[in-house]
Amino acid sequence: MGKILLYLSIALSIGTAVVGFINHGTLATTKDELAASQSSLEQTKSSSAKTDAELKKTQGDLATLTAEKESLTANLTASNQKAASAEAKVAEQTVQLTQKDAQITQLETDNKAKDTRIADLETKSNPAGEGANNQLTELQNQLAEKEALIVTLQAKEATQKAQIADLTQKEVDRQKLRMRDGLEGRVLAVNPAWNFVVLSLGDRNGVVNNAEMLVKRGSQLVGKVKVTSVEPSSSIADIVSNPSGNVTIQPGDNVIFKSSE
Repeated sequence: MGKILLYLSIALSIGTAVVGFINHGTLATTKDELAASQSSLEQTKSSSAKTDAELKKTQGDLATLTAEKESLTANLTASNQKAASAEAKVAEQTVQLTQKDAQITQLETDNKAKDTRIADLETKSNPAGEGANNQLTELQNQLAEKEALIVTLQAKEATQKAQIADLTQKEVDRQKLRMRDGLEGRVLAVNPAWNFVVLSLGDRNGVVNNAEMLVKRGSQLVGKVKVTSVEPSSSIADIVSNPSGNVTIQPGDNVIFKSSE
């Protein structure tokens, strides 16, 4: 009986040792899995923080670009208003010139009539007749005044004609929409949400509104843009085509103007 109890005690001790060993292995495995999970969680948090930072930066860039587009659009509207004002001024001065031409014609007609009258008086006048001489002198003075007025009006007419020519030429230049063939620049920024880009070329480079430019990356054509607003050293253009499919326009891409003529 004592031996049986001894054997049972030894078997129980061995079983307890085996169970303890198994539990120890399971605990170690669980700790390793927990450590791996915590590491993965930290990486996920880090990646999330980075993504949040990039999102905030992108939102800030979008807000900046949107503000720039609104500013440039306002400048374009102001330029168009100035052009309309210049056209109205040209029309007004043209009417004034027409009126002055009519005045000059009338004054010349009056002067011819006075010249005829003076000649008639000189023929008929009696050298001793004081009244005739006074009338002749008065007519001569009136003629001198008319001639001086004609000279003044002609000077004003010449000045106004020069102003009209200058305004007309400026309007012609504005409407020509001509750019130097082969003009090149770069894409500074892209706003895919509003479908526009910011270019490194502006009014100082000869860029004009409504001009279409090609966008290239190396030798590959990646799109085409159309200028909608021009500043002195930059401009905004809408993306009008993307023939390369999945390849989108990016900052740093080259832009080039090719005349269709």
